[in-house]
Amino acid sequence: MGVRSTIITRLPYDVRTELEKRLIENGFSGCIELTRWLNGLGYRISKGALNRYGLKFEEEYKVEAPRRDRLANSPRQRAPTMGPRQRLSSVF
Repeated sequence: MGVRSTIITRLPYDVRTELEKRLIENGFSGCIELTRWLNGLGYRISKGALNRYGLKFEEEYKVEAPRRDRLANSPRQRAPTMGPRQRLSSVF
């Protein structure tokens, strides 16, 4: 059985979600700053643990990219368009 990441075992879901958002925004770099941020919040996470988690998360993120793109372009995900009757009623 493999060892679970300290990121998963120590961070609450909302903090981990914010971390993942910041990883994406930073292009999966900036581990030193992110480690300082987490340590400032009171979570003792090493740079090495964050780097390992970031590498794995980046790999998973890139694998899921085509699926996210399909969902984003899915007709069900787009805002409904107004039909001709709705357009006319909004004019009058």
